[in-house]
Amino acid sequence: HALQIYKAANVVIDGCHIMDTGGDGVYLRDVNNTIIRRSRIERAYRNGISIISANGVLLEDLEIIDTNGTAPRSGVDIEPNKPTDGLQNITLRRVLVDGAGGCGIEIKHAWALKQSPVPVSVLVDSCIVRNIARSGIPIMPLRAGAQGEIRIRNTSTENTGCAGLLIGDKASDGAVVIVESLSVTTVSGACDDS
Repeated sequence: HALQIYKAANVVIDGCHIMDTGGDGVYLRDVNNTIIRRSRIERAYRNGISIISANGVLLEDLEIIDTNGTAPRSGVDIEPNKPTDGLQNITLRRVLVDGAGGCGIEIKHAWALKQSPVPVSVLVDSCIVRNIARSGIPIMPLRAGAQGEIRIRNTSTENTGCAGLLIGDKASDGAVVIVESLSVTTVSGACDDS
């Protein structure tokens, strides 16, 4: 990874240009109050940004361009590794994901949080996701036990190979997903069950 931030608090990354990484552009695990803004990540070989566990992350005014290589190949991958990982107070604001071999902004495997003492809290606000091989914004699975809220607001997806927004395997008593003003255009394929 170009930047790996682990067990850290009060970190600000501002005005950086990250290119041609062998892994993720930025990898965040066990972080608090971390801000990444006014930066560009190009041609990350795995994910542009991975968030494993965090309380207080702001991604703002970012460009994540042409993420491809080894799976999952997503622009932003919000994905806990274990039940004790928390995803609290995570905000993506004015993030552009343009070109990804996987998904654009994905929130996945939240079932791992079924034993988490803290609720999920993720806001995707005023983001653009385009030219994506798979789903633009997949949220799955959200099984029973993972509580909290995931909110998509004033966001658009364009030219996705799968769904613009995919909500799958979501338990009725799991975390709430709220979508406010989402534009989806040019979906060029259909998702399979996998």
